[in-house]
Amino acid sequence: MPPNWQLPIDDTYLAIYNDDSIQYVSEDESIIIFISIIKGAENTNHILTNTPPSIAFSEDSWLLKGTKTGGQEILVCVISFSKESDTQMVKELFASIVYIGN
Repeated sequence: MPPNWQLPIDDTYLAIYNDDSIQYVSEDESIIIFISIIKGAENTNHILTNTPPSIAFSEDSWLLKGTKTGGQEILVCVISFSKESDTQMVKELFASIVYIGN
């Protein structure tokens, strides 16, 4: 899990750590969660805002895209899911991501 963030992802997801992001892949590969953290300078007064998630169909899957903010961080989240029936669950998953840092 990214430090400072609580994600409702259980052990059934495979975590893939990249240089600047983490991907969580469900066992059946029908849901892929991409998380990246952008850190701001600690002594700036930039206004960081959350963006509500958007959902759209793209080529062969549905995509939820949104951001959350906490402290001096922006969490960028993209969730790819293959079944339209998973839309509500994916929205709830995104809503459950919480900043727990200082």
